[in-house]
Amino acid sequence: MKTTFPQDIYQKLQQDFGADYKKALQLLEPYAKREPEVSMRIHRGIVYVANGNFEKLEQAIELALTDWRDLIMWAEYEGTSLDDAVRVRDFTRTFAENGL
Repeated sequence: MKTTFPQDIYQKLQQDFGADYKKALQLLEPYAKREPEVSMRIHRGIVYVANGNFEKLEQAIELALTDWRDLIMWAEYEGTSLDDAVRVRDFTRTFAENGL
């Protein structure tokens, strides 16, 4: 069974990974199959954090498997601690809606 992502995730993978887009998608799909109940918010967070880097993509997937809340903090918030963290992105929305 192939995972279907929203169009913005495919577009962001193509934008960030270029010719290696399919390789990045192949890394993301098993996570999506393993965690099917996880929202697209997590998938967008993984792609955002990776920023075109395969090592970061793998780290983000591993972090999401360990504790998806940490991935959300990494992807959506800025600040040096939980006390001063400010939400600057909302990945319940598309990348375009986040200005990316």
